[in-house]
Amino acid sequence: MEKISFIIPVYNAAKYLSVCLESVRQQKGLWEAVLIDDGSRDGSDVICDEYVRKDHRFQVIHTDNHGVASARLKGFAQATGTYVSFIDSDDWLEPEFLSIIAEKQSTYESDVIIVKKVDSDKRAEETKNYFYEPGCYNRQELRKKFYPTLLANPTCAVSEITGSLWGKVFRRNLLEDNIQYIDTTLFMGEDQVWLWPTLLQAEKITFCAELLYNYRRAEGQATQRYHADLHCNYSKVIAILRRVNREKKEYSKYDFSAQIDLMQAEFTINIIDNEFFFHANGWRNAYRIIKN
Repeated sequence: MEKISFIIPVYNAAKYLSVCLESVRQQKGLWEAVLIDDGSRDGSDVICDEYVRKDHRFQVIHTDNHGVASARLKGFAQATGTYVSFIDSDDWLEPEFLSIIAEKQSTYESDVIIVKKVDSDKRAEETKNYFYEPGCYNRQELRKKFYPTLLANPTCAVSEITGSLWGKVFRRNLLEDNIQYIDTTLFMGEDQVWLWPTLLQAEKITFCAELLYNYRRAEGQATQRYHADLHCNYSKVIAILRRVNREKKEYSKYDFSAQIDLMQAEFTINIIDNEFFFHANGWRNAYRIIKN
């Protein structure tokens, strides 16, 4: 398999960062890791520098804090691999991640490979199986089996598959073709606006049966605190998704309008929850949002 670039945005992740980076060092194959220290103030920058010194396959970019979307873009610009995989700095890979990816790619030559995740606060056997049947799907099969629930469906609202860039391996050129949809001001949904058009452009997507990505539900995540401008953020996300739906019809030949409407309904619930649970005048703000 040709070289893969692991892109790892880092912001105040010192508590877990070494676990993440060691899991990358264990990978067998041709890889590089681009670390983007996004203005960390807890010693994460020092850890990044240590790994650059002890392993030439690591490189680091130190920058002021501009958010994860901006950090990923900086890392992507620096990456030289034919393939790209994003890792959150508090997560980690299974040792056989890259070996299994290389095996799948040798067999299927896919544009995107999606692996199963393990929630770190659950046993592997308790991890929710939200995947399609393992295997490789061409675009015709994707349109029939994948597209009807790609973004959302009435039973699970927003799809977990399109919610996160991590846990996937992409051909670099597909990501490059869809940079135009990124909005670096987003703090929620920033993954979806880059991931979704990339998936629509893929000719073949492979789903792995193996549990290869470990997801840590860390304290202080963006979903666990109040955001005064959450409504504005989600409005931008919906506008970008509607634009993608229009502009990617030549690839998808599918109308995702109903799924985007479902996502908008889910986002509205999240906005109300944000006001009700995380603001001192929560019930008044929630009432105002519902009324409007």
